[in-house]
Amino acid sequence: MITDVQLAIFSNFLGVFLFLLVVLYHYINANSNAKKAKPQDQPAPLNNLNLNKNRKCVKIPPLIAYKL
Repeated sequence: MITDVQLAIFSNFLGVFLFLLVVLYHYINANSNAKKAKPQDQPAPLNNLNLNKNRKCVKIPPLIAYKL
């Protein structure tokens, strides 16, 4: 049977191992030689879009606004 101490050691080891796997994944992903996005491949800037045209004003009663 597994004792509480053995279970605690195993769970701590598993947590550290998974954390190191995440760190290794991000290190490999950040330093990969994958194709970098060229300026013509990047999306258009958002300042040319009219983002407010579909918005509707909603009046909130003052009592409800204070509860938020």
